[in-house]
Amino acid sequence: MKKLLLAFGVIASMGSAYGQCVLSTPATLPYVENFDAVTSATSQVDANMDCTTDHSWDFVTSAQGAGRVRFGANAITSFSGTGGVTLDVNPSGANSFQEMILTIDLSSYTLASNLAISFNWMEHGDELQANDRVWVRGSNLDPWVAVYDWSTVNPGNGIWVNVVELDISTALAGAGQMPSATFGVRFGQEDNFPATSITGSDGFTIDDFVLTNVVCPTPTTLTATGILDVSADLGWTEIGTATMWNVEYGPAGFTPGTGTMITGSTNNPTNVTGLTAVTSYDFYVQADCGGGDVSLWAGPFNFITACTIFTPTWNDDVEAQPGSTNFTNSLCWNGAATTSYDWNVTTSGTTPSSNTGASAAHSGTHYFFTEASGAG
Repeated sequence: MKKLLLAFGVIASMGSAYGQCVLSTPATLPYVENFDAVTSATSQVDANMDCTTDHSWDFVTSAQGAGRVRFGANAITSFSGTGGVTLDVNPSGANSFQEMILTIDLSSYTLASNLAISFNWMEHGDELQANDRVWVRGSNLDPWVAVYDWSTVNPGNGIWVNVVELDISTALAGAGQMPSATFGVRFGQEDNFPATSITGSDGFTIDDFVLTNVVCPTPTTLTATGILDVSADLGWTEIGTATMWNVEYGPAGFTPGTGTMITGSTNNPTNVTGLTAVTSYDFYVQADCGGGDVSLWAGPFNFITACTIFTPTWNDDVEAQPGSTNFTNSLCWNGAATTSYDWNVTTSGTTPSSNTGASAAHSGTHYFFTEASGAG
């Protein structure tokens, strides 16, 4: 039965009270959660956010009424689809510790199952705190074992980080623990401000969580080399024994499953052709270990194709160039700046400063210009 929880002015729709979800069915891996189909909710008190027969997601905060979870479509952002999980504090104040805990029945698995977790995460301005971690435990009677530290791999605010097949079996074995019917994963966030955008002020978001027993390892370290105007060599590092891979590529931001698929490639790197010059592409790769065993998809990896080789005479009226106040490179043009000067692109036919530059474009409204301010 659904319950409606009203506390401190926050309404959350949840499957059961915190800690009261009873699991009755062993899970079958892989368990994949993109948070798109869950019931969206926001809570600022301890609460169960999702309850099924084989798993549950619970929110816990050290500051009731201040710590916050935004679950499903309520998350501030998502890596794919429409859902995610955002942890933060609202209103701002003292530091508090927020936890998102997955409990899942792994009674059908052992340490020999090569358990691993994968997920995407983004921080929104969090300072480094002791509880910015990910933990696992074999059962709800075991102590938590830290397996990931957000701060050691943080590329900056508003940037997604893809964690692929983080080894859980080794961590549990080192702590003398075994997977059980109450196996847990805990995501921790500690700080004192709300996430008001993807780059500020605090908090973080997770998405696309996968718990699996690794049979076919996922490739790592994707690369694009030999990039020309209409072709590129797409490569990766194979960490298992696969000698065959599936590759999918398409325009940057494409939805996996809608791109161009190369099935059963035996080449690493794989050469792709028929691309469009000066265009941003993404690609993904999946290992095929045979016998029906395939890895998770690795990616996306982004690359931009080169400019077409032009034969003189070549003409560019600059009308396709976007406006810029610090031009570096675009549409086969490269610009270098100094401490006093940089290149700009006007789209209005005039320059920002009066009595400088051309009074109008030679044709259209776009042109390159440079100017500087200073005494002398």
